Amino acid sequence: MNGKFLLHYHRKKLYYRVFMRKSPRAGTMFGLAWIYMTACLVPFALLAVLSCFGDSFSFGITLFAGAGITLLLATPVYLYGAVVCALGLKEICLPVFRSKTLADAAGGLAALVPSLLGVILLPVLIVRKRFVAAFFALAATLAFGLYSFAEMKNILLVFIAGGICLFATLAGVEDKHRFSWRFMIPLGIAAAAHLFLLGYDGQLQLDVRSEREKLSQLIGRSVEIEDIWAREAGGIPVDREPLKTLIEQKPGYVDLKQGNHPVDAARTELQKIQRENPLFVKALDEFLKLPPDVPLAHQKPENGLLAGVLLPELNALRDSARFLALEIIVEAENKPRVREHCRNLTGIRDRLLKNHFFISHLLALAVENIRLDALEAVLAGGAFAKEEFAELVGGPVDWNRYLRYSYGDEAASFKSSMDHILSKAAVGGGDKNLVRMKKYMPLFLHVHFLRDYRFALRTFIKACSVPASLPGLEKARLGEVDSKEIKRNHYFLSGMHIPALELAYEKDAQTADLRQMVLLGAEVMEYRRKTGKLPRDLTFLPHVPSAALDHRPIMYETTPDGFRLYTHTREGKIPAADDLRYAFKVRLRK
Repeated sequence: MNGKFLLHYHRKKLYYRVFMRKSPRAGTMFGLAWIYMTACLVPFALLAVLSCFGDSFSFGITLFAGAGITLLLATPVYLYGAVVCALGLKEICLPVFRSKTLADAAGGLAALVPSLLGVILLPVLIVRKRFVAAFFALAATLAFGLYSFAEMKNILLVFIAGGICLFATLAGVEDKHRFSWRFMIPLGIAAAAHLFLLGYDGQLQLDVRSEREKLSQLIGRSVEIEDIWAREAGGIPVDREPLKTLIEQKPGYVDLKQGNHPVDAARTELQKIQRENPLFVKALDEFLKLPPDVPLAHQKPENGLLAGVLLPELNALRDSARFLALEIIVEAENKPRVREHCRNLTGIRDRLLKNHFFISHLLALAVENIRLDALEAVLAGGAFAKEEFAELVGGPVDWNRYLRYSYGDEAASFKSSMDHILSKAAVGGGDKNLVRMKKYMPLFLHVHFLRDYRFALRTFIKACSVPASLPGLEKARLGEVDSKEIKRNHYFLSGMHIPALELAYEKDAQTADLRQMVLLGAEVMEYRRKTGKLPRDLTFLPHVPSAALDHRPIMYETTPDGFRLYTHTREGKIPAADDLRYAFKVRLRK
């Protein structure tokens, strides 16, 4: 019998030691502080879960799973604080309510909904004539009430303000025991966690500012959104003539096959466009008369989102380049006209490069490839001497410089999207997951976006820092985007805004190689003019140029209808006979 009593005694002693405090006020404050500590540690748990499962699932699934796992881990911790708070509040209310049932109900209700603590304590404090404490209880009630009924979006402000009022209320509760700060240790942990997150947010903002300045210095121009809009304001509007008609009347399709330029087929396609799209042809003539040094200006979206800028001129300019290339092919032996068309194509290329959007850079590469490929017909026609043809080809383009410019605009577009998404989520718009995170964990969401932005800036800086002297494939390897980190950390803005940088480096190198091969084609044709036959190899040259793609020598071979100059592929292999990505073919006219 005595053993059973002792066993019951030890269990009761453990219960009182874990859940009860000598001071009801201390117990209530400790429980409430524990609840606040749990809430402040939730973002850290969620961040850990997102990092662990980011490689395997989408953001929505990971966020849902992360919330479930975090809830599973946090619930027992939260309940402990809730029970301690409820037991302490029951002892505070019991002398006033004079009913154990009512006191138990008040404690349980406050444990389930801590924001009601002020409502429950208010009558108790008034009866006890603790009016200062009652004032803070009323303030806490109003703070949480305004949030509930006015649907305030900044729950963090309410969380902090209401908590301060509740702790001030409890500090004013009458208690015969002395106040002890050790019961506030969980609140100290909560404050430390929140201050750490605030400090991390501040450090990220400093990092972002530093990285933005570094990127601006590397590219030699501003990456601020306002400066981009200022540059746009001084350009030629795309929604005015002649660009408006050029865009609206562009042909649906221009038949121009790379490396294959039959004059009759080109003439037929050219006449078809002139017959079916006369307004396009007229608008193109007017467009080519515009000042070449003035960039194009685009309409600013109503929401100010830089990523929302429409580029309707891109398809029209691509079709214009193909149209001019057809004219070069048809008039390959007319020197003045070929020079004019080549000059116009170069102007379109340079105008696209001045836009500084990454997609405009890629289209500028495409226009240059169209121009150089069309010069095959001029080379085969033989009307131009080697020196004259070299003037047509023109000097090399510093593609790296313009590529860096496009990185700056992409970085500005990233910030524009980030600001837009956060401001939209703050008013309940956009993705529902982001809206919930903005409402319940605004600081955590801001930290996440800042980490995403910092990663993007560092990626652009790394790409801009790649030495220009390296082969294109090596540049692509060094500038490659870390897609695993994007997926692991759910940097979805980086996934949308950071383009395939390795693609740009390869395209730049391939375009530079095409120019070099076109010039080598002129050397081969000069040899044929002097000797009456094609060379067997390139040993007649004092030096065989290396390819920009891999720094290996450009290769040459004769074909049944002419010759081919080519480089190795990205895999280091010889390209197939019909693979013109790495080759320049000349078909001799009979």
